[in-house]
Amino acid sequence: MCLSLIKGLDKKTFDINVAALGSGELIHQFEDFASVKIFPRSKILNFIKQIKMGNYDIIHSHTIIADLFSFTACSTAKKITTIHNYPDIDSVFRRGRIVGGGLYILQKIAIRSMVKVACSISVRDYCTNKLNFGKVIAIPNGVPPSAYSTKNVNVDSGTINFYYLGSITARKNVEELLLAFSKWSVNKNAKLNII
Repeated sequence: MCLSLIKGLDKKTFDINVAALGSGELIHQFEDFASVKIFPRSKILNFIKQIKMGNYDIIHSHTIIADLFSFTACSTAKKITTIHNYPDIDSVFRRGRIVGGGLYILQKIAIRSMVKVACSISVRDYCTNKLNFGKVIAIPNGVPPSAYSTKNVNVDSGTINFYYLGSITARKNVEELLLAFSKWSVNKNAKLNII
């Protein structure tokens, strides 16, 4: 998502800097559109120094650790965070009740004064109603129609189509979905589409 945002900005108008917490597989693509600096989690002081020297107008963070980095950088920049999941549940699932729960509480404090953008209406509603995050904007980030061709789909066949949109990782528990669907769908006119 971040790369898509950057690609959409005019490099002649905007000076784009990316502070990454690690070197991922897309790092070279980012370097085509922005100045990239890597700040491992242990180098938070270097990050804060960079923010103070950079005099940025906007700081956009994504994920708990990035939100905490952004929060600790006492900057007058407009701060925006992107929320992709249910922060309390996801953090505990990934890191355990003590560490994950603690990080979630810190994140909630850190993003209190940030502009919060959720990547789905359900995440926005959860963060607003269950977590009391205040105002959260939703900009759904679905799959473009070109990603799934319906040319060969017989709409009149009576088949019920189910769609899984997302990454196939252990955290998303896709294996459980496949097992449950394969048991449930026996003798049913149903199809699971994974995009």
